[in-house]
Amino acid sequence: MLTYIAGNLAGVIGADWLKYLSPFHYYIGGEPLRHGIQWADAAILLAASAVLVGAGFLRFNQRDLRS
Repeated sequence: MLTYIAGNLAGVIGADWLKYLSPFHYYIGGEPLRHGIQWADAAILLAASAVLVGAGFLRFNQRDLRS
C-alpha cells in the first residue's frame, strides 16, 4: 500500500524519484496495453521477486524450532 501511495503522490509532492521505488511504476508505467511489454521493467520486477524470495528462503531456514 505504501508503494502505491508513493508511486501516485510522487509528482504531487515534488519527489519524482519515489515513483521508482514502487513496483506499480514498473508494472503499468510503460502502458503495456498500448505499447506492449517493457522487457526492462519486467526484468526489474523479476529480479526484485528473486531477491525477496531468496531472502525469505534464507530467513525461513534460520528459524529456531527447538525453543
